[in-house]
Amino acid sequence: MKTDGEKEMKKNVYSAEFKREAIKLVLGEGVPVSKASTELGVSVSALGKWVREYRSKCAAFFPGSGNLSVEERQVRELEKKVRRLEVERDILKKATAFFAKEVL
Repeated sequence: MKTDGEKEMKKNVYSAEFKREAIKLVLGEGVPVSKASTELGVSVSALGKWVREYRSKCAAFFPGSGNLSVEERQVRELEKKVRRLEVERDILKKATAFFAKEVL
């Protein structure tokens, strides 16, 4: 039980729309995180976390900009390897058919 002098820490829950607008204020309008957090009544660490998460996830939506996730890079490398192996297989099939004709 808490005594009269102790306060319970209450975790604030913010809507996705509120978070988007806060991020827009920082990134879109160039307001510093510290000032925006004071204006919005949000902790600096929370707003900073939202901005970092947005930046990291936003980069993932633009694969052409060179910001590929680890999985996307692995998929591309594997696709490249599959194409090379298919070419090698086709060459071996043709060579096998060529030498089979000569033997007969």
